[in-house]
Amino acid sequence: MNLLGEKDVDLKRAFEMLRDHGGSRFFGSMKNVCMHSGTGLVNSQTTGSMVVVLGEKIDVWVTNTSAPCLSFYKPVWFDSNSSTLPFEKEADALNHWGNWEIFHRLATTRYEKARQLWEQYCLPFEEELILHKDSLEHREITAQAFDTGWKLAKKMASLLQESPVETGLFNRRYWKKKERELQELKTKNFKRPGSI
Repeated sequence: MNLLGEKDVDLKRAFEMLRDHGGSRFFGSMKNVCMHSGTGLVNSQTTGSMVVVLGEKIDVWVTNTSAPCLSFYKPVWFDSNSSTLPFEKEADALNHWGNWEIFHRLATTRYEKARQLWEQYCLPFEEELILHKDSLEHREITAQAFDTGWKLAKKMASLLQESPVETGLFNRRYWKKKERELQELKTKNFKRPGSI
């Protein structure tokens, strides 16, 4: 409610509010909208953020990832029978999440560098999606958003692996344990939908 204030909320402002850390990512609390799990006061992780724009036509924007502050929103449309989501099976959605989660897990201990990469690659692409959402066929723009997301996750994860760790020992240990849990999920290899 504090973030809403008296201002009009457009799409970009809605995204900003869902990325809010209450002034500090590192000394935040469970009151933050964008929560980052770790060894401090915050023991929950924001994931799967969504914005719905109501009007003559309903637009839905989803991250399909953890941490909206390190992701971008993708437009999706639904009707009573189907959606433009590029998932044929439930496993496809998990694979998309898992592919991005590899980047996210690296980002948890290299946040400043990850944020720079997000500003360089994700934010401009999100702005392009907002700009062109009505000029392309719905299924095409959704597919393009998820396809680009897959590629950006790979690229940013590769760049982050070369960066030094920025967090302390306890946070590294916490995420090392979480990484083992992710590796169990990764037995599916987080394959791109349609690949063998």
